Amino acid sequence: ERQLLVAPLGEVDHEALRFGRASSKAHTLPSFRGACMNGKPKETQIEGNAMKLLIPIILASVFAFIPPAGAATVTLGASVQMSGPLANTGRYYRDGYEFAVDQINKLGGVNMGNTRAQLVLKLLDNQSDNNLAVRQYVQLLTQDKVNLLLGPFASDAVIATSSVAEKYQVPMVQGGGASDQIYSRGYKYIFGTLPSASKYFESTIEAMGKLSPAPKSVALLYADDAFDVSVAKGTRELLAKAGLKVAIDERYSTNASDF
Repeated sequence: ERQLLVAPLGEVDHEALRFGRASSKAHTLPSFRGACMNGKPKETQIEGNAMKLLIPIILASVFAFIPPAGAATVTLGASVQMSGPLANTGRYYRDGYEFAVDQINKLGGVNMGNTRAQLVLKLLDNQSDNNLAVRQYVQLLTQDKVNLLLGPFASDAVIATSSVAEKYQVPMVQGGGASDQIYSRGYKYIFGTLPSASKYFESTIEAMGKLSPAPKSVALLYADDAFDVSVAKGTRELLAKAGLKVAIDERYSTNASDF
């Protein structure tokens, strides 16, 4: 009887993954679904320069909300993890945002009705602290007067900071969080580019059913952050539908080091 270990790795620290120290924080694009077989990454995780492909999509979505105006600049604001435990991945978001804005401005900026505007990017370091990130997004809107918001990395951070966008009714487009909880609150000003976390293992489980011999049981291990909890909830339903036995269903602390 073949057994598979399914562990949510959608939000994994890229540097840790590269050196074999995978944690529970990082990201995948829709075609990079996180999966783990026998404790090793099954599918390729998104690398830092892939953010260069993601950010233009985010920016293009953002500008759908800008009304034509005569302003010469449009200011985008974001609070990202440039230091602290999530800095390895947070810096990719900083680099991606800076790269996209630089490239767009080199091409003449963005069209706004009959005018063109250059982009200005205001970035703050939230030090991997969600409470600080919330205060910084308030600062970006009330003091720095940015026009639009770009999101931080990780579902927990997006859940916390998107409340600021909702309160001030300023769109936030983010590619850093995939938890279903982000979009289950009825918010109108949060938009994302990632698939919902509950569907992350859908194609993996379909592929498992085509193996010969097919697996009969699965161990489900997940961290206690918003992303992993959403992945696990959706995966349970998918496993039940596929008729697979769940041998272990265990939640562990994000800070755990002894497995």
